[in-house]
Amino acid sequence: MATLTAPTIIDEICNLARQQGRRIRFLTEPLQRGRAITWIEQHWLRNQILSAVLRPAWLSRCDDAALIDKTIQQMRQELVYDEAITRSHRQLLIEFAAAMGLSGARLDAVRPLVSSRVCFHVLENLARSQSWMHGWLATSLGEFLLLETDALKPETWRRAFGLSEADVFFLTYHQKADEDHAGREVWAPLLRHVKTSEQAGRLVAAAEDVLAALQLFYDGIVAHGDARADLP
Repeated sequence: MATLTAPTIIDEICNLARQQGRRIRFLTEPLQRGRAITWIEQHWLRNQILSAVLRPAWLSRCDDAALIDKTIQQMRQELVYDEAITRSHRQLLIEFAAAMGLSGARLDAVRPLVSSRVCFHVLENLARSQSWMHGWLATSLGEFLLLETDALKPETWRRAFGLSEADVFFLTYHQKADEDHAGREVWAPLLRHVKTSEQAGRLVAAAEDVLAALQLFYDGIVAHGDARADLP
């Protein structure tokens, strides 16, 4: 049960995410090509909805100026341009997909799995209709999950598919971006905004909803990836 002390709230959310991560097969089982290709395709769609729909939805109600500025910068880096790499994170993902045999045209033709659509609906509901703090978790807990696993580490993909360091640069940089987007220190602004036990309880419940949606997202990737016969 969440308490009013904010560090306990953040710790509880982190622990919930770690527990959920241990139940997600994509994050815990050996990487297979079908799952890897499916993850790239569905992650392509998730990245679009994160910065085009979900983040703007909760930002419109956020009253933390520093967090607003930081999040807008993250959206620009992901969709438009990141000075540190002289291109967008979206372009990095296109390059990574190409290294795995997926063309830009194929990425553009990707459609969400049913499981992905349901996940996106849950996240959008949290971002649009609940507290902006719930929306922030909806757009950052997924990144925390990835930081807690080896599944998206560059060396994991290099070993599995014989890729070079240049091929997996997206994953190297993605890890750095995730560290900026999620985690105990990143979520510290919550300490200033959670003021009642009711707010604390709702925040933890929102985290549980996000994690359940992400479980569905990754379960769909595993099921589709294991069954597909159209791999490049």
